[in-house]
This record gives sequence, structure tokens and C-alpha cells, in this order.
Amino acid sequence: MQTLYARKEWTVDSNTLAQGSKLSLSQRDVFLYSQDGYGFVSRYPWWHGRKPDKRHRYIMHNCHRYRLEWLPDAV
Repeated sequence: MQTLYARKEWTVDSNTLAQGSKLSLSQRDVFLYSQDGYGFVSRYPWWHGRKPDKRHRYIMHNCHRYRLEWLPDAV
């Protein structure tokens, strides 16, 4: 089974950034990478209802099941 690497990073959503207010810790997107964080695969926005969190160890992405490894959150 292939592995994808996930970590939380500050949002890049243009609507959220246009508000001008300071971002809270809950407004972080989940980014998926391959090969230990070098190849970008996907982004789950902070407002998405079914984004993975640190309880998840597997993920379905493009009709394939991947093992999910969590990297430290971006600062």
C-alpha cells in the first residue's frame, strides 16, 4: 500500500485571506504530499466537512486507498 504524507498548513483560500482578520488555528488546510513531503498531491480546505484529521490512518484518494502518515504542522 502506498503512503501519502499529510500536514496542516495555513490556508491559501483567497476568500478567507480577503477578510483581513487574523486567522485562527482552526483555519488551517490539510495538504497531502507524496515522497516524504516533496510532491504535492491535494489540498483539503479548512471549511471542508470531510477532511482528514490526525485520527485517520488511511484515506481514499482518487478511488485508491492510501496509508496516511502525519508530518508536523507548518508554523
